[in-house]
Order: sequence, then C-alpha cells, then structure tokens
Amino acid sequence: MLKKECKTSYLLIIGIPREMKFGIDYMTWTVTSKFMGIKNIPPGVHYIHTTNFNSNARIGFFISTKPGTVIVKTWDDTNSFLTNMNNKILEEKIKRSTLNEDFDKYMGLYPYETLCNWKRLSIFITPKIISKLSPINLNGSSSEIKKYKNFRKIDQYYTSIPNFYCYKDDCTPQQITKINVDKTEMLEQILKNMSNSYNNYLGELNYAFVSFLLGQCFESLDQWRQMTEILLDCENGLETHKELFIRFIDLLHNQLKDIPYDFFKDPLLNRNFLQSGLVKLLRNLENLKRDERMEFQYLVNASN
Repeated sequence: MLKKECKTSYLLIIGIPREMKFGIDYMTWTVTSKFMGIKNIPPGVHYIHTTNFNSNARIGFFISTKPGTVIVKTWDDTNSFLTNMNNKILEEKIKRSTLNEDFDKYMGLYPYETLCNWKRLSIFITPKIISKLSPINLNGSSSEIKKYKNFRKIDQYYTSIPNFYCYKDDCTPQQITKINVDKTEMLEQILKNMSNSYNNYLGELNYAFVSFLLGQCFESLDQWRQMTEILLDCENGLETHKELFIRFIDLLHNQLKDIPYDFFKDPLLNRNFLQSGLVKLLRNLENLKRDERMEFQYLVNASN
C-alpha cells in the first residue's frame, strides 16, 4: 500500500557507476555508489544527461512526467548509457516500491532553485515534441557517429531543412536570388511540413537548442543553427507570420543568455551566423512600414 498521494515524480536509476557525472536539466552532480536517482521531480518535461568520466562524452535524453510518474532506468556498462529495463514485471515492482518511498534515502532532491531557469529554457518543448523528435532506440542516445571537439552527432528525427539546390531546377535566377536574400518561402515550406504549426517549429528549435547546450549534440547544434538562421533571414515573413516572430524573438533572447561566451569566438561553431543574422533581423524590422513596426514592437513588449 502506498504511503500517500504523490504530487511529483521519480527517476530511479539502477547500477550507475560512482564518480559518473549525472544531471537533470541545469544541474550536474558526481554520483556516489549509493546514488539511485532523483525524487520530487516537478511535472513537465526534463532533460537527463550523463557524462562518461573516461571519454568526457555526454549522452542525454528528454523525459515527460506527471504527478506520480516513476521512470526506471538501468546502466548499460557495455555502451555507457541509461536504458529501459527489459523485465517489465520487475520494473512494475520497483515502481511500486519507489512510490512507497523505499528508495528515498538513496535519491537526491530535484534542484528547485533552477526550475524557473529550466522552464524559461524549455518553454516550447512539449511531450508531443519529445515523442516526435527523440530516437526510439536508446531513448535519445543512439550510437555516436562523429565528434567535433566535445560535441556528439546522434540520430534525431529532425525536420529536413530545404537548401539552395532544392530550387535550382524549378526557379529562375531572380527567384533563386530572392530565396537566398529572403527565406520566407523556405520557412513556409517547412511550416507546411509541420501542419502550419508555429508551436511545432518553435518546439523543434527549442528541443534542438537544449540538446546542443546540455547534451553537447553536434546534430542538434546544426539543426538549431539552420532553423534560427531561416527566421533571421526572413523579410516578408515578419508581416505574414507576425505571431511566430514575436515568440521567436522572445525565445532567442532567452537562449542568448545561455550560450557559452566561447561560442561567439569560434567561427567553426557559429559560422558567424548569429552576428550577421541579428543584424539582418534588425534591418528587416526597420524596413517594416511605420504602422506595422509600431504594432510589432507593441506585441513584442506585450509578450514579455
């Protein structure tokens, strides 16, 4: 019999090696041999990550919790990642024991002092976005393919971003030039593939940023860069997709607070797209008609 109704959730971990670095959302700890996970996790989406003490490679995945949720993971020594239990009957027994607080003394408390920042960082990530984008195998930690510095490239189900060559055979030179100057048409093609949902676009962009920032994932860095660059390079889209850009500007403002300073110094990582892209965005905002610019500014201020 359970001791009380649970308003939070648990992540129970079995067999993680001591001195492994383990993190949830913004916080990271070096665990001891007695560590068995995190309790009192607030409902919502969270990012779990581990860092191998030998290679310093980080692997992470998203979870979504409701009150009373218990997620059980076991450590895979061969591949150095957290995985699901194969024995479902045993897993259910462990979940009941967890809710009965049998493992509480071996579990750390969720760091509520970081919750506001985490909610700000993950504002557009929903269970639906996690279900769509996370790899099925290894819960978002599929095999390492290549590395750039400490960034990993992993297989995610990201939306394909059209490029210049998609238009080469179908467009006139004038149209190709326009597409490279104003990426509104490219944005609208991507939105069409996303059921014309601004939430889907912003959710994927947000998911990619967190995977890059906290999970050190090379593929996510590239997806975030491309999706951000498209919005920074839109001119007509500022008028036709006003709501999207109001929410994007607020999201990007928050993301810029978390980007490491070195990111702006390494041309191989950022390809200078942020500096030049922000200049383009400001120029495009200035090019709006006076009434539209005032309305846009009012809506941006109202959303903050």
